[in-house]
Amino acid sequence: MKNLISLYASVNVGLEINLETKSALGRNLRGKSIYAKPIFNYRFSSVERMQEWLGNDLGRRLEIKAAEENRRMARKKALEVNPFQVGQLLYDSWGYDQTNIDFYQVNEVKNKSVVLQRIKGKMIPSDGYCSMSGLTVPVANSFYGDSILKKVNAWVSDNSTRYYLKSDRGSMSVYDRGDNGVYCSWYA
Repeated sequence: MKNLISLYASVNVGLEINLETKSALGRNLRGKSIYAKPIFNYRFSSVERMQEWLGNDLGRRLEIKAAEENRRMARKKALEVNPFQVGQLLYDSWGYDQTNIDFYQVNEVKNKSVVLQRIKGKMIPSDGYCSMSGLTVPVANSFYGDSILKKVNAWVSDNSTRYYLKSDRGSMSVYDRGDNGVYCSWYA
């Protein structure tokens, strides 16, 4: 049982076992409170059943910890490369009752960041949209405003990696739609 307690501690769970009542209590050790919130608190029909359940639960928690560590290492490796290029166009789509689009152009690529500057967009003819919506495309090299330094981030899942830049309202996407544009809407 002492081995189980130390193994649970390795996955940030404080395990308390009471053999008299055949109960097991697990508390989250990551919390800041001195009274950590229980993760589980079970009574079992026998000590053997308690050991079986704890073994299965611990195995699942160790698998999750290993997967998180693998994902962390893959993300660290992915961030060794900066995939953005000078001249690349990005956009930020945001809004609640309307869809606003901000366009950006990469001016400089550093090791783990990029320098962007906002560029203008223009509406293109588009059928099938209401009078207060349509499609907009970026106008390359039509800079305005100050340059912005943004850190490159990566999201890693299984065998795919997606690079992104955080914005004030979410994250920026690479503009890869050519002359097709992105949807936007507005109020009068």
